[in-house]
Amino acid sequence: MIRSVVVILFLSALTPAWAQSTFGSIRGAVRDPGGSVMPSVKVIVTNEGTGLAKEVVSDASGNYEATHLNPGNYRVSAEAEGFQRFVNERLLLETNQILRIDITMMVGQVTDTITVVSQAPVIESETGTVSDVRTGRQMRELPMNFVRGDAFGGGIFKYMSLSPGSFRYEGASSHSFGGSRSFQNSFLMDGISLGDQGGGQVTPMQPSFESVQEMRLTMVNNSAEYGAVATVTVTSKSGTNELHGSIFQQYSSGGLNARNFFQSSRPSRVYHQFGGSIGGPIVTPGYDGRNRSFFFFALEGNRNSTQSIFNSSVPSLALRQGDFSQVRNSAGNLIVVRDPATGQPFSGNIIPAARFSSVSTRAQERFFLPPNFGDPNLLNQNLRDAVANQPSWNHFDTRLDHRLSTRNSFFGRFSWRNMPTPVPEGQLPNIGLRDQLRKIRNFSFTDTHLFSSRVVNEFRAGYSWHENRFAGPLRGLDIVRDLGIRGVTSLDEPGVPNFVITGFSQITQIAGERSQDMIYDIVENVTWITGRHSLKIGANLKRQQASRNPIPITTYGRYDFTGGITGFAYSDFLLGIPQVTQRFTPRSRTYGRNQVYAFYVQDDFRVHQKLTLNLGLRYEWMNPFADKFGRMFNFDPVTGALVVPDETVRSRDVSPIFPSQIPILTAAQTGLPVRGLRTADGNNFDPRAGLAWRPFGHARTVVRAGMGVFRNNLSSSTFNSLTTGPFVSNETFNNRIVDGVPLFQFPEPFLAVGSLGAQDINAVGVNLFNPYTIQSNFTIEQEVAQTGLRLSYISTRSINLLYRRNLNQPAASTVPFNNNRRPYPVYRNITFTDNGGSSAYNALQFEAERKFFRGLAFQAGWTWAKQLANGIDAGEQGATIQDAYNRAADRGDDLYLMRHRFIGSSIWEIPVGPRRRYLNQIHPVAGHILGGWQITGVVLLQGGQRFTPTFTGTDPSNTQNVGGRPDRIANGNLPKGERTLSRWFDASAFAALPANLGRFGNSAIGVLEGPGTQNLSLGLFKNIFIRERMRIELNFSATNAFNHPNFRNPNANISAPNAVGQITAQQGQDESGPRTVILGTRIEF
Repeated sequence: MIRSVVVILFLSALTPAWAQSTFGSIRGAVRDPGGSVMPSVKVIVTNEGTGLAKEVVSDASGNYEATHLNPGNYRVSAEAEGFQRFVNERLLLETNQILRIDITMMVGQVTDTITVVSQAPVIESETGTVSDVRTGRQMRELPMNFVRGDAFGGGIFKYMSLSPGSFRYEGASSHSFGGSRSFQNSFLMDGISLGDQGGGQVTPMQPSFESVQEMRLTMVNNSAEYGAVATVTVTSKSGTNELHGSIFQQYSSGGLNARNFFQSSRPSRVYHQFGGSIGGPIVTPGYDGRNRSFFFFALEGNRNSTQSIFNSSVPSLALRQGDFSQVRNSAGNLIVVRDPATGQPFSGNIIPAARFSSVSTRAQERFFLPPNFGDPNLLNQNLRDAVANQPSWNHFDTRLDHRLSTRNSFFGRFSWRNMPTPVPEGQLPNIGLRDQLRKIRNFSFTDTHLFSSRVVNEFRAGYSWHENRFAGPLRGLDIVRDLGIRGVTSLDEPGVPNFVITGFSQITQIAGERSQDMIYDIVENVTWITGRHSLKIGANLKRQQASRNPIPITTYGRYDFTGGITGFAYSDFLLGIPQVTQRFTPRSRTYGRNQVYAFYVQDDFRVHQKLTLNLGLRYEWMNPFADKFGRMFNFDPVTGALVVPDETVRSRDVSPIFPSQIPILTAAQTGLPVRGLRTADGNNFDPRAGLAWRPFGHARTVVRAGMGVFRNNLSSSTFNSLTTGPFVSNETFNNRIVDGVPLFQFPEPFLAVGSLGAQDINAVGVNLFNPYTIQSNFTIEQEVAQTGLRLSYISTRSINLLYRRNLNQPAASTVPFNNNRRPYPVYRNITFTDNGGSSAYNALQFEAERKFFRGLAFQAGWTWAKQLANGIDAGEQGATIQDAYNRAADRGDDLYLMRHRFIGSSIWEIPVGPRRRYLNQIHPVAGHILGGWQITGVVLLQGGQRFTPTFTGTDPSNTQNVGGRPDRIANGNLPKGERTLSRWFDASAFAALPANLGRFGNSAIGVLEGPGTQNLSLGLFKNIFIRERMRIELNFSATNAFNHPNFRNPNANISAPNAVGQITAQQGQDESGPRTVILGTRIEF
């Protein structure tokens, strides 16, 4: 058997990691009435929904364990000669849970049965892990706001914020769990990645609500099977022996919702979500799949309608005709428009139409609508318009389960989502709607094979595919040809020439991109129960691909008209004489590739009746991301050269006009690895240890603890920063008038050779390695009256995190800045990513949770936490520190963390009417009226997030860093009673630094506290039972029901005296913003 296990692992390693099983286990001890252990007792564990059963036998110590069980309700039965048959029913097993069910056999005939209908233990009794579970019902019924209208604001992962120890970044989709950084999280469905390549962000593949059995957040001390610091695992629903289905819809509109605190009207928005599901046994003529084959299908759609308001600045009717006779400056004086050919004013301040550039005339006709607001001579925000857009998505999940035999079963799931999101483009209403389409596919397959009741093999494979295509509606090559501009690229891509006319709205279109991310997962593990050990040995092999085709905003040229030619920007434009032009040559498509290999062993060692040890070791090896065709670069600090993989890349892909003074060497010439241009980190051994101590021998009182090391995978974001550099070029052309003639003008707005300017580049350390995190916890849990009470101390320390510094920054000095003071004068800024960052999180966490029992379920949690770091959480690569020579100066409070956070949620079925505790025998009509009511609620009370003061205007360090953090001369935080919207903090506690001081400011990061949050959301449900197995549900929910205003952080720039300390923004609708009302209907059968 051991040989078989080894062979399986090595075979799986031949195929290309953060995956993990969704199965749970039921274990316990069998004893006689006197407490003595009973070996050789047959124990049968049966899924009550599907009828699938597993039979095990208690060992010499009386212990039994049934592994690889899908989440659901179970029945545990036991039989032994001379004892009554034992049955315990309706036991809820959650995702990846180890449920302890001890069995006491009573003397009697085996034909007699003792049946127990009991609540499963409500506290964790078998591991040192700290985790939390959200059921499908909670995610359907707890009042949360989904009216943001995109995948990140309106999906199941929002419910992670209901967990104690969870912190959400203000205005973002990022989360921290138990001290994890935003990029240290993993999102899985049925054990397969949902598409994030290790960056830790919430993914756009949000499973439909109807398809989710439950979701588990494991935030502290995961087993060796896990790779990430925190893991969110979604388990999909399967069909059962009974046919079940649902249909639902939810609706909200601006008329139902409250207005923003700072706005005079309610938002113009309509939200409509709908869907349904059906699942059951596969039954066809000649085949009855009950207890064997099952299907499940869920469909979900979303249709939103919003408006984008344009307040554009366009030329007046007079300006369109060249009449500048009424154009005046802020002092009321006429702005004189001069003829560049003569230097004299145009007669009457009017440019003859014959002098208009044909390019400018056509651009004016095509892009600038006539003004429709204000005085005819108004030039600022004189075009008002509203453009409707209707973002939407369609999604389905389908799953098939089949039992091949009593020893072999499998299931497969496929998820499909398309998200067309048309958004008004640019600064002018007639540019059109941006074409943005996300296509997301996710597939998982799991095969479970029982070699015996003590050896189980699990094979899992899957992939995640995510394509994101977004671009403006216009094709750049068509526009260039229509306008008659010469000398730009012949690429046929979405885009427009970028006209920047001072004082007017830009003619522009978003930089487009076609990206495609793919992740292939293969997982193989074997569970072997031997004696008091439950061993799991496995491998997780992952191949990741990240392809990008960026289309920069300046692909078809940028043309700046500033007034430097004629005295007024729009007259420069009409003449077709730009002050500055730029021509950008993009690189070809990137093809990032890497592999992650992970191997692990986990041993749950039942030392004795009261103590279980969880011991594990995980090893990970990760290839650096590299371009399939070698089109990437790095920087060698020793030679000061850019480095490319080989001579082929240097000759084929480096831009021919890249500055010749910058040396470009190959990897062989500098000693760098060819693949990825950095070394791979092979020293990633991560031990895990935990314990669960049941001091009184039962699962109602448990002391748990653990410590583990977790490795951060490096995603494609690090690779993406190394794909531009010498492969792109951005030429700048500066114009001037020589003897009445410009150096260039439309239709030929470029010279033969432009200025490339000083180059900014990115680089990473050649010996960059995977950061790691050490977690520990000490937890005491007690069950009281079907309620679990948990007190935990949690510590999370991340070591050698990535951070960025400007490798080309000169040392701070009183000597004025000169480029020759830089270490590498041929460059401007060299943003260098390296190891060296750190963070330390310490928290005390108290929780009370009642699983659904007698019509009531609730959870409440309070977290008291502090996290210090030497750099803000700005993603995997970290933030760029202020002073490249003083990393310690950036140490401070992490910005997203609140000192205190209380989160509570509840579902209460009002116990009146049929099927309820009181008045259950009343007249049917009265029963329909009084019965079936339910109230749900969510309450959030938390302190403010941290923020940092800034200043602008000077370069005190003479390093060409203008502004930054000021000096801190006092605390700056006002007493809570003195904080107002107009003065939230004491700006006089900080001082802006003068020029030539020779140093940076001394204020730390996160020294100020922002506004807290108070939010009570309520839901009201009415269930109407049509017959025994069918009901109609009417629901009403109000997030932030009492419309308490919750604000964002204030303006922190002390160099803006009229705005500093003022709060001008409220939290968004997808956070704790204005009250939102959602109406819904649901039918279940």
